[in-house]
Amino acid sequence: MFGKRGVHSKGQEGLSVTSLLVIILGIIVVVVLIIGFTQGFDFIFGKFKILPGQNLQAVAESCKASADLGLKIDYCTQFKKITVDGNTEYVNCEDPRLQLTKTLTGGCATGDNSPVLIKCIELAKDKSYNNKAYINHVLIEPKIDYKKTDTEIQTTAETYCKKLTFPTS
Repeated sequence: MFGKRGVHSKGQEGLSVTSLLVIILGIIVVVVLIIGFTQGFDFIFGKFKILPGQNLQAVAESCKASADLGLKIDYCTQFKKITVDGNTEYVNCEDPRLQLTKTLTGGCATGDNSPVLIKCIELAKDKSYNNKAYINHVLIEPKIDYKKTDTEIQTTAETYCKKLTFPTS
């Protein structure tokens, strides 16, 4: 019963090093997943070039899920910022390059309420915008004098964006 080291026990007391490592790795994975889903995986891996940023295929999968679940806001108004051929693009589910087999029943708003038009105006009004981004594969390059009043900037942005033709799926 008692040996030179004290009480003999057949089982090991406490956590083994392996168990401790598995718990730590599990916590790290959970933290990375939480940050990835809330901030985007590019937030973590973009700095290391391990995992590429969101691409058209990832957007297509997201759009398929939104269409299946009838999530109109996600399908129509959520623009994903991706890089295609070195260019910044804002893509929503209406981009025909996604080649969706199922689209949202009822579709997205059109005319002045079109999410693509609204996104275009938002980009065009942004004084820090550098005329280097696309929306659903259409280059947005307004010629706006940002020294004008906000009302004049808004009017110019609206006029510019309404002249563009955005393809839809």
